Amino acid sequence: MPIVFAKNAREFNIPNVTFTSRAAPAIGSTENSLWQFSMAPHAPAAIHQLTREEIIVAISGKAVVILGDQKHHISKGDTIIIPPYIDFGLANESEDVFEGIAVLPVGTQAIMGSEPPLTPPWAT
Repeated sequence: MPIVFAKNAREFNIPNVTFTSRAAPAIGSTENSLWQFSMAPHAPAAIHQLTREEIIVAISGKAVVILGDQKHHISKGDTIIIPPYIDFGLANESEDVFEGIAVLPVGTQAIMGSEPPLTPPWAT
C-alpha cells in the first residue's frame, strides 16, 4: 500500500480554488482520487456535471451547494454526495476560506457546459 507523504502531494490552482492531490493514479491510487481544496472568500460556483458520484466533506468554513435547482448551506462536518449527471456547483459566499476534502472514482470526467468532458488534473 503506497504512502503519499505531504511533500509529494501535487498542488493545482484555478481562480479562487487551490486543490492538493492526496491520492490519485499519478501518485499511487488505482480506484479513487482524493484531494483537499481551499476556496477563497466570495468565490462563485462553477456549475458542472460529473460522470460518476463525488463525495465532499466540509472541513472548515461555510459554503453554498447548488444541486440541480436546489441550494443548500453547509459547514464543518457536513457531507455532500453528488450524483452523476446533475448540475453541481460550490460557492463561498462568506468572508472566510472554505476547505473541504473530495473523493471521486478514477476515470470520472467533468462536463462544463458545451465543453468536451475532461478529467480534472488533481484527480489523475
